[in-house]
Amino acid sequence: MTDRPDDITAEDAQLLEVLQEAMAMARPAPEGRVELAEMTFAWRTIDEELAALAFDSSEELMPVRADTTVRTMSFELDDLHIDLQIDVTARTVIGQIEPEGEGQATLIHRDGALDTTIGGLGTFKFEDVPNGPVAVRVTLTDRTVRTEWFLI
Repeated sequence: MTDRPDDITAEDAQLLEVLQEAMAMARPAPEGRVELAEMTFAWRTIDEELAALAFDSSEELMPVRADTTVRTMSFELDDLHIDLQIDVTARTVIGQIEPEGEGQATLIHRDGALDTTIGGLGTFKFEDVPNGPVAVRVTLTDRTVRTEWFLI
């Protein structure tokens, strides 16, 4: 039994064989990247503004190997800054927005979301954060801003 219809031309059959060989040789996407791409598309919304990554400590060049489990990230959109400190070992994300403001922060992940209140100093914290792709959404009185997706 073949996967090809009976009316396929010889040229089409040859093209399909070349494509099958190319697909067999293709390297699989790095772990988590396909899911990250799917979640990026699935969670898109016109109601949220997207804060761009401005700094990520995991992208810095390090002169020596380090077993650090803390990662810092900064996201920016116009005058709003969202700073995050991710502790992989403790499974926590601590954040602060600038300028300070009160509202709600939501950590979006593959299985749902975690919500917390943004305190008077613009700080918030998530505990028991799952591995995988996540994004942080900050809801203030006048706007909703979400970070780009990133892997934990």
